[in-house]
Amino acid sequence: PYYPGRATGGATAVYRAGAIGDSIIATGIVNYLVQESGGVVDVYTPARNMTLYAGLGARLLPLPPTLEAWDSYDAHVPLDDLFSGQVGNTKLGTGAGNAYKRIYEWMGVWDEETMAKYCRPKLYLIDPDHNELKELGKWPLPTPFFAYHVSSSGPTRTYPSKLGQEAVLALLEAYPKHHAVIIGLDNSNNFEVDHPRVIDLFNCTKQVRSLFPIIANADFVVAPDSSVNHMAAGLDTACVSLWGSYHPEDRVQFYPKNVSVFKPDTCPHAPCRPHGGLPQAKCKDATNKTKGTQYWCNALRNITAKDIVEAAGKAM
Repeated sequence: PYYPGRATGGATAVYRAGAIGDSIIATGIVNYLVQESGGVVDVYTPARNMTLYAGLGARLLPLPPTLEAWDSYDAHVPLDDLFSGQVGNTKLGTGAGNAYKRIYEWMGVWDEETMAKYCRPKLYLIDPDHNELKELGKWPLPTPFFAYHVSSSGPTRTYPSKLGQEAVLALLEAYPKHHAVIIGLDNSNNFEVDHPRVIDLFNCTKQVRSLFPIIANADFVVAPDSSVNHMAAGLDTACVSLWGSYHPEDRVQFYPKNVSVFKPDTCPHAPCRPHGGLPQAKCKDATNKTKGTQYWCNALRNITAKDIVEAAGKAM
């Protein structure tokens, strides 16, 4: 494992497969290693995610490494499951506490005074990021605008569509000079807002980096606990983040332009940090529960359009 000084003058290997959001979080750790480790940094990641690490100064390699390559490194930083699951007999998995702090404590480098600046993603906007939007005839976008991200990768962290539509309309009323740009990719969701100042890019962009120009140029972004939260932090854009099944401190505690909306008082178990689907037995204890199966986190559903408009005011 990595520890301070181990790879000075040598090489550290970082391993990160899996989800886009976790990979974007990992850019913060890679940035720390490039700036502070004193050696070479190699990042092993799926080929589809390699472009997320562009500009950091690390060498990018597709998973998996060969055994010979694995054995050649002076230090290893395996980031799989550090955000979502239990790792061996350690306390590195799901639970209360900030993901970055947990990793840096394991690496032996944590000090809040000096490390907070490395507890956020590091992303770069480059010209090719605009290409897909240009091909769609959607760039440049009319300004000013805010962006609304429809859904997280998991339903337990997604804000209900009907409430999201109400929030977009309320924001357009609060900001009469702004357009709303709807973003995200979820083929199971038919999210639509009928308004002349809505630019609908939902289920339109196929490349994740196509979201970078939108987020970088937005006055603010509204998003559930999703990859877009981390994109916004990495691109220095204000973000109104919506929370229910997880606590804002789990992910965005050190994001300086994040305005979190979290109303867990409706459910005695929130945040329950579910591994898979919602824990139905616990969900039924919420004061705002609905009949039958709970399809949305009740704490997340407890957030109103008014709450989001107020948070947007702070973000602006």
